[in-house]
Amino acid sequence: MSASESRTLYLRIAASVGVILGAALLGLVLGNYSVSEPAPLPIIAHAPQTGEEDTPAPPPKADFVRPDAPPLYFRSGSSEGDGWRNTLAEMELAAAAGVHQHIFPVPISWNAATTHAIQQLDDAALADPLGAWLLQIDLNPPNPWLDEHPAGTVADAEGARYIVPSYAPWTTAASAALEDLFAQIARAGYGERVIGVILRGMKQGAWRYPAEAAPAPAEGDAYRTWLTGIYRDDDTLRAAWSDDHVRLVTAAPARLEDADDAVLLSGNRTQRIADFRRFRAEALADALAALAMGLKNNAGLETQVLVTYGYTFDAPADAGHAALGLLLGTDIDGFVSPVSEADRGVGGAGSFMGPVDSAGHYGKTWLVVDDLRTGFTRDPRTGVVERLRGLRAEDIYNVQRRNFGGVLVHGLGLAWSDPEGQGWLHDEGQWENFARMQALYREATTVPEGEVEEIAADAIAPVGLMVVVDEAATHYVQNEAAYREMVHAARDAAMRSGVSTQFVLLQDVLDEITPPAKSYLFVNAVLINAADRDALHTRLAAEAACAIWYYAPGFRADGGYATSNVAATVRMPVDRFDEASYAGSVYTLAGGWLAPEENIGETRLYDPLFFVEDKDESVDVFARYREGGKASVATRYIEDEDWTSVFVAEPGIGPGLIREILNVNEQLGYFRPTAPVFFDAAYIGNDFFVVHGNKVGERAVQLGAVYNVRDCFNEAAGWPERDGFLLPMSNGETRVL
Repeated sequence: MSASESRTLYLRIAASVGVILGAALLGLVLGNYSVSEPAPLPIIAHAPQTGEEDTPAPPPKADFVRPDAPPLYFRSGSSEGDGWRNTLAEMELAAAAGVHQHIFPVPISWNAATTHAIQQLDDAALADPLGAWLLQIDLNPPNPWLDEHPAGTVADAEGARYIVPSYAPWTTAASAALEDLFAQIARAGYGERVIGVILRGMKQGAWRYPAEAAPAPAEGDAYRTWLTGIYRDDDTLRAAWSDDHVRLVTAAPARLEDADDAVLLSGNRTQRIADFRRFRAEALADALAALAMGLKNNAGLETQVLVTYGYTFDAPADAGHAALGLLLGTDIDGFVSPVSEADRGVGGAGSFMGPVDSAGHYGKTWLVVDDLRTGFTRDPRTGVVERLRGLRAEDIYNVQRRNFGGVLVHGLGLAWSDPEGQGWLHDEGQWENFARMQALYREATTVPEGEVEEIAADAIAPVGLMVVVDEAATHYVQNEAAYREMVHAARDAAMRSGVSTQFVLLQDVLDEITPPAKSYLFVNAVLINAADRDALHTRLAAEAACAIWYYAPGFRADGGYATSNVAATVRMPVDRFDEASYAGSVYTLAGGWLAPEENIGETRLYDPLFFVEDKDESVDVFARYREGGKASVATRYIEDEDWTSVFVAEPGIGPGLIREILNVNEQLGYFRPTAPVFFDAAYIGNDFFVVHGNKVGERAVQLGAVYNVRDCFNEAAGWPERDGFLLPMSNGETRVL
């Protein structure tokens, strides 16, 4: 985010936070595993309730709460009944394994009524006397409150209602409820144990607008105020919306109602739909930033404030998750997301839902929730922990190790989750693995005393593949299914590319927040104006990098769509099919990862769809469309600027194609072709090499230098002083090296 954008956001926050400060905020989650003797869960005795007139002795301080504590947590999504009972039992297992950081929900009161929040904290303190807590707080108001505030609510297709974050009375009420909760926590003596909060709200607790919802009545005025700040006068708005009659004082929110083959919005409705999506995203970002500011300014503790936000790769276009960049410069300390649902099972990529490395470049935490279904559950009638047949324990452990490996390499946080408190983690075998993971994380992040040294910026190895996503492009999506398919395909292919990766926002590349990279994959760079295009080309030249442009790079520039914009971005002669056309290509070269005539992408209609005119001798073709034979993947070396441009117009990119592109550009990666070929998910960096296999066989690993290699979960395996080795793997196995 530029300095001017940061200042603008803070001005908006300052206006919103006045309401919050006025309320005096915070006087402050796959069996052949044998359980020898399935046993009922233990009953955790409740600590005695204490009246407000009593002054309870503070519980013992959790002595592990220190700056170098690994960001690893046990999480439960339940706070009541059998779910809470299961949670406490799992908390005891976590504590026995040395994991003392816990996440669980606590209720807040919207009418100053008493809640059972302190009773929960009493229970948690008994279950783990050394425990420290990230409190998960749901800011969705109850139905009676929503009944009283219909102007600030929206409803989904099932009738579930949610607030809209631009509604000021909700901010005031949420602030008062948070103030009351933390006042209770302070009185109970638990302040030092609370190491942070996770703020949740709206649909699924993930700060998502429901896709089916019509605009809330109260959004109209807020939207018109926002439009005035963007367009200033009626003439500018009319030109942008291609509407000679619209006025700033009467402009109404617009939604996408019908999708067709067109991937991107077009016609005179384009900007009005994109504007309302942008407004909603920014209104949500403003509200979250204001809540965080209020917590920071009024809390008596240095409390982490995390939010369930930033699902840039996974959230629908109208979900409101396209303003992460605005939050990176605010008081919010971090973001929380599950493992992506797109390819998360055995052998899957286990990708991140958002640009996690952009958060890291701003010093923010990203907490990944591992909510893998483990097959363990508790029978509520008997209290016996049972396991589902057909789920192998080793498969469970391997997927958990894969998720941990990604977190370890990228320096993120991880929460092992029982989403509904059903006993999914009531298994000592899992906690033995989690204890080993915690030890590994601590080992990887602890610098021995006396070995601290400054590393020059030019001594840091460039990132192998920088995966770049543009939030603003999601505002212009028409066909959600096609768009998500493309974005998921590109991200998951990058996870299997066999090189070190980072996942960042386009704006951070433009602002040079991100480190240098050997190659860039622009997954959705539809919006690139002329100035930003020049800036990208300048950076690519400075790093002698390879740019992999995907689908429609720069198609919309400076307010209009044009094929010439794509050509100017990729620096090749590009044309567009006259109507919706079938994608699906064949590879035309003899490579090591793809065979000649191997299929790329799927045969389905896309509009727009582009191709490269390959009459120019400077253009080399990698693939052609099956229908018509036009060039769908091509490369050109920009000799006078010393960078390489690769245009993948085919809207279906896979790991084999990425590896071939990298190889042609003399970036060989850490794997060598074998028969058969393997495209495993791999996380590489920070002295770790994590591989999650999707087939049985030996992988040929080439490190590029001599290392001592050990298997972190198998002490008998290792490769001393080797620059390469054969790595035998089975389907679904994870090796953390």
